[in-house]
Amino acid sequence: MNDISDLFKEKSILIIEDQIDALNLMCEIMTPIFAKVYAAKDGLSAVSIYEDNDIHTVFCDIDLPKLNGFDVIEYIRKKDFNIPIIITSAYTDKRTLLKASNSNIHGFLEKPISFKDIKDILKKIALQFFNKNKNIIVLNDNIRFDLNTYDLIIDGESIPLTLKEKRLLSLFVKNINKPLSYEKIEDIVWTIDDKNMTMSSLRTLIKNVRKKIKYDLIKNVSKLGYKLEVK
Repeated sequence: MNDISDLFKEKSILIIEDQIDALNLMCEIMTPIFAKVYAAKDGLSAVSIYEDNDIHTVFCDIDLPKLNGFDVIEYIRKKDFNIPIIITSAYTDKRTLLKASNSNIHGFLEKPISFKDIKDILKKIALQFFNKNKNIIVLNDNIRFDLNTYDLIIDGESIPLTLKEKRLLSLFVKNINKPLSYEKIEDIVWTIDDKNMTMSSLRTLIKNVRKKIKYDLIKNVSKLGYKLEVK
């Protein structure tokens, strides 16, 4: 997971799952990412592991023997209100979802869980809890943009940018998923020392930035402008 993994390399995770195959698979996925991976097959074992170790993230099933998942979460929440907790469950009825939403969790993964599901939720957790440099924005697993230095890093490689490209990317990154009008782009990217922006010059700039990013992130917004779309 490239840059995301770097944010977990000194962290630990507790995976609570009573289905052995699912538990082994999740441990296999998490082992290259986290410094330590702890596994529990029932609620009481999970509480014991939590008490005896420094845990930074929890993935917890609901239907557990000895102590159910909601009771485990309630116990952990009394000790640490902010630790990231993700519920994993095949139950998606309204009662379960309501109880989950009231448990101060940070995600709900419906079984069967895919690798993409895990990757996406870990990205969310990493950026929210463990990203020490808030100015380095992760756009996807392969792209970072540093708002301080205006460095664009793709697949670990620094991509050269012109001054206007830096201004444009900085504007997009500060307004992720928000449409930006042509006028707004002109105000920020074209300074008083530049010639007035034309639609042709803007399209050329957008084309060049898209080419450097490689990924289809910059979208046209009909009759308005553009936006940087990050899922």
